[in-house]
Amino acid sequence: GGTWREEQSGPAASSTEEEDQLFCSRCRRPMREKQRAAGHGSSNRQCPFLARLKGYQRTAKEKGVAFSLTDRAAVALMRAPCCLCGEPAPLDGHGITRLRISTLTAGPGAMGPYSPENTATACSICNLAKGFHTRDEFMSLCRHIATHQGLGDYGRFPEVFANNVSKRSRSCYISDSKTHKLSNAEFNDIVAQPCFYCGKKSNPPTHYNGLDRLDSSVRVYTQDTCVSCCGTCNVAKYRHSVQVFLDHCKKVAEYQEQQRATAGCTIEGQEG
Repeated sequence: GGTWREEQSGPAASSTEEEDQLFCSRCRRPMREKQRAAGHGSSNRQCPFLARLKGYQRTAKEKGVAFSLTDRAAVALMRAPCCLCGEPAPLDGHGITRLRISTLTAGPGAMGPYSPENTATACSICNLAKGFHTRDEFMSLCRHIATHQGLGDYGRFPEVFANNVSKRSRSCYISDSKTHKLSNAEFNDIVAQPCFYCGKKSNPPTHYNGLDRLDSSVRVYTQDTCVSCCGTCNVAKYRHSVQVFLDHCKKVAEYQEQQRATAGCTIEGQEG
């Protein structure tokens, strides 16, 4: 499974930039991944809208999902603000999320077709965090987390956090890219705690919490680098930092509050 050891990168009398590093004794990879520089990659890229559109069409074809959006409608979605957090579209546009208007509950078609009535605009953070949820479920998820974290009073929606009936062992967190130095007792103590992000309690055998690394670039699980986490929050957080994830949950919650307030004012104005 790989253990960890501390080594010094560079000569003993190196500069301050060459700090102590942690390396896996099996694969020799550093335990903290280096961040890729902005703009890394080929400079001869095709139109980002066209590239993204082709990607969605390819995904739909591979999964046997209907794609009825016209090119014009798809690009218009990419140029619109995110429907979940309100973030304006960047120069290369946002993504497209499916709203899960479907009678299927599982399988490739469960999210529904790429059709005008089943698609909306989503920024990259919202799109990844939303996953297989409906729009309302994702908004409730963010509102609940923001409330639990003391970032505002947006309501609590514990029903959107699914139960995990499969208990994961300590060894499940060892892979080619991750390792740990937790004892079995330390591991069990952490996962027995409520989810750090939403507060969902571990309730065996109905629900088991797992581990989440606070900083996903740190490859080693320790008592200081990981927390108890339910499966829903683990997927929603993705590889983002705690601060980015919680700030975004609050951003979604605030935007939805504003949308509700605006809708209320419109209705009152019409009634008056």
